[in-house]
Amino acid sequence: MTSQQIQNEAVLVVGGGDTAAEYVQYLRQQSNRITLSYRKADFTRLNQQNHDALLAMEQRGDVEIIRNSNIKEIEDEAGRPRISFAEPEHTARTFDRVIFALGGTTPTNFLHTLAITFNADGPVFDEAGATNVDGLYLIGDLVVGKKGGSIITAFNSAVRAMRSICTRDLACHSDKNQFDLPRQFLRD
Repeated sequence: MTSQQIQNEAVLVVGGGDTAAEYVQYLRQQSNRITLSYRKADFTRLNQQNHDALLAMEQRGDVEIIRNSNIKEIEDEAGRPRISFAEPEHTARTFDRVIFALGGTTPTNFLHTLAITFNADGPVFDEAGATNVDGLYLIGDLVVGKKGGSIITAFNSAVRAMRSICTRDLACHSDKNQFDLPRQFLRD
């Protein structure tokens, strides 16, 4: 989200945690028209500051919040994402951009829509985060489960995924079958 300028766009943020709330606040400061899709009726995971800020933004009309909403499908409409919701009361809409801020708990329904295999413990993936869907990897909180993780855990899972992508999916590996990363990313 921060790798490019997002300004004066219609943006859908998907999520209901602190990261989603902070994305909404940041994107609104950049003169974007923000819609937030949240799968529940009430925000239960937000810290008090983000909760108050998000509801104040909604009251001012700075963000539209679509509660009890689950994305069913994303289609291309002239290069823009058209979102269809699972609930019939939410009509399909087209945005300039969709940003997923999913974390904290595994977004099971979303991962099921991607056809990822699940077992009793959650999504099934290998040591690199590769799922049964070719080219689709899970990293960060999605691979540590309910115990949660740290930023280092997230970086390490990303490193494992990048190495695997490079050796399995792309022709970017060296003779040593390794992916070279900047030193700051190689931590235990």
